[in-house]
Amino acid sequence: MAKNNYPTVFLHGLGGWGQQNGLWKLIPYYGIFYDMIKKLNKHGYEAYAPGVSPFTSAWDRACECYAQLVGGTVDYGKVHSEKYGHERYGRTYEALIPDWGSLGDHEKINIVGHSFGGPTVKMLSHLIAYGDADEIAGTPADELSPLFAAEKPMKIHSATTLTGVNNGTLLASACGQRGMTVITYAVMLLGGAIGDTFVQKIYDFGLDQWGLTVDPTKCQNFHFRNPLKFLKNAKAYNANQVDTITHEMQIELVQDVINPSQKENPKQYYFARRGARTHRVGKLELPYLRCTPQSFFAAPFCGNIIWPHLRKDYGIGEEWRENDGMVNIIGQSAPLTSKYDDYVEGMDVKPGQWYNFPVEYRKDHVSWTGLMENPITHYRYFRDLIDFVNNLESK
Repeated sequence: MAKNNYPTVFLHGLGGWGQQNGLWKLIPYYGIFYDMIKKLNKHGYEAYAPGVSPFTSAWDRACECYAQLVGGTVDYGKVHSEKYGHERYGRTYEALIPDWGSLGDHEKINIVGHSFGGPTVKMLSHLIAYGDADEIAGTPADELSPLFAAEKPMKIHSATTLTGVNNGTLLASACGQRGMTVITYAVMLLGGAIGDTFVQKIYDFGLDQWGLTVDPTKCQNFHFRNPLKFLKNAKAYNANQVDTITHEMQIELVQDVINPSQKENPKQYYFARRGARTHRVGKLELPYLRCTPQSFFAAPFCGNIIWPHLRKDYGIGEEWRENDGMVNIIGQSAPLTSKYDDYVEGMDVKPGQWYNFPVEYRKDHVSWTGLMENPITHYRYFRDLIDFVNNLESK
């Protein structure tokens, strides 16, 4: 029996979906062929998989996750929303864990994030531990969201990233600023075109704060709109690199801005779980044949394009090439700006620093969701993950 019985919250990555989204009923993000969250709950593990926006920044996603856990209206922050040009408030939710922070099993939670869920987990961990000084200084005290307060009863026991984009990825940096701008505009305009239709009820783009989508419960079925009407909205979204998911995966921004702005909680545990499914063929890094389709086609770009400025300004070399199709092993590892160590089974784990788990060479980027994986093995993996973190001494 584990020392603790804290709930575990699973966050999806870029393009993903959560339990309240219509698509989950057809294809659960965690499990794919079975509902992993439902099975964990059935076996006595309290687990949740809230759906946050698949296409917004780590900050916005962290705010959405917090609102769903404690209940209430999403507050993206007065200072933040004014700085980046979107609405301050979002949707309103019933609480998943209304007594988070009270004594007992709900005093703390574990959070697990896949892919861009990794940066979301990092951001949420930082905000829960330290709040935000700019929001405190620039928001009337009676308006300040508890998420941004310096002290709060809510605590996080452990944060685990699954092939998280913790240090950025060469795949995003290979696209450059222009490439990411094109991708950003395409996603934003598509969201605007279908954001008030039945599609939202199945797959939620979650771009309400940018004026591009409507709450799925309020959507009209066939209200397709001219995407060109949303050029101004897309331009506002792309006006800054920070607060834009596409740019927040680029190595340059992660290393220069994001990671240096975050720090670890000395009473919280941090783990990076990593995978890889590529190998060197001559001078090229190529995927193994047994790869999920997404990872197979992305891997050559992720492992073979290192622009000169990355070599010169960030010291990136051959050691970055190995990847899981979408994120390089070093990109998945503990933040390079943080204290970290390599985890060895049975070692004494300390809070306040990161631990890199051994690379799992049979997993590509999508394997963690359950695609092309044995459902029994997949479920046991996550059950063991929860047992591992809940057996750590609560600090």
